[in-house]
Amino acid sequence: MRHERWRCYLGQYASKFFDNTVLLVQPQLDSMQLQFDGFGKAPNGDITLSFLHHGASVQVTTPDPNAASGSKKDAGPAKADPGNPADVACEVPGEVLAYNVAVGDVLKKGAPLVVLESMKMEMKISVPDRLDGKVVANLPCSVRTKERQGVMLMPGDLLLQVKDK
Repeated sequence: MRHERWRCYLGQYASKFFDNTVLLVQPQLDSMQLQFDGFGKAPNGDITLSFLHHGASVQVTTPDPNAASGSKKDAGPAKADPGNPADVACEVPGEVLAYNVAVGDVLKKGAPLVVLESMKMEMKISVPDRLDGKVVANLPCSVRTKERQGVMLMPGDLLLQVKDK
């Protein structure tokens, strides 16, 4: 086992680790020694640290520093609902470069709808026949700008939402 000294802060306690022994120093109190007993994973994904203090087991739970902070289960592009005629799904994978329509526009079959890029090739997607006469309700994807990349879509991801006139 390597002998290293680590310094970290747990709340307002300063601690030093050496050979599985932890020395906790709290301001204005005496120091105490704990024996590190191991670590594990809590059901919610947090890390549990186990210590022995005078023969009694003490557990401390802390958020996993390697976990994605603030991530949602549904992160990424929304999926189109196949049973919802208002949802228009992307049919090919690609990055959204530009929408050729705006919210409130009335769609006309064959007119330009969106430009996607896949494998360095631009694809101009036209309005399909089934959307002729529908009104654009929502454009959920961000497009490419000089500062950031557009949303990367896969088949089945939500491209846009429409509604009847």
